[in-house]
Amino acid sequence: CSACSSIVTTTVNGILALNKESLSYLVSEKGMTIEVKALDDTTQILINNMISLLKELEEQYPENIEVK
Repeated sequence: CSACSSIVTTTVNGILALNKESLSYLVSEKGMTIEVKALDDTTQILINNMISLLKELEEQYPENIEVK
């Protein structure tokens, strides 16, 4: 889903722009895994916002999106 990709890409790129060591990520056929390595207030806010937006999409498209 392009909305999911946009939400995740924007969030990950924003966090990495602020601190390149703050997280790592892995993209696979099953989706994306994000590992937060340095959690500061800004990273926490951005991650929470990303999860909130993805959960909204999950509610609208439960057959296509699963937020874990």
